[in-house]
Amino acid sequence: QWTTYLRTIKQRGPVALFGVGNLSIAFVNYLGLKEYIDFAVDDNVNKQGLFFPGARTPIISTRDMEKRKPILILFGVGSVRREFFEARWRKAIGDEVMIRSIFPEE
Repeated sequence: QWTTYLRTIKQRGPVALFGVGNLSIAFVNYLGLKEYIDFAVDDNVNKQGLFFPGARTPIISTRDMEKRKPILILFGVGSVRREFFEARWRKAIGDEVMIRSIFPEE
């Protein structure tokens, strides 16, 4: 399901993964999705400039992601602050950006 969805979306523009934590890493690697993620995003400066574990996908800052204007942002962190980020991204990238959680029922 994720593979088909991401393959279709990626034809329309870049795909970002927000949050480079253990759950995001497991999600991408277990489901074999690394070829569909153009860049990973994390605001931890110690992760920026590195590569997503298990892939050669670069890790960039939120500000850099906003400049690249992805068509889809996969939200890979808890939903506690999701509303804040969604509002920020829609303002910076545009209302056409899709934001989808990697977690079920979110």
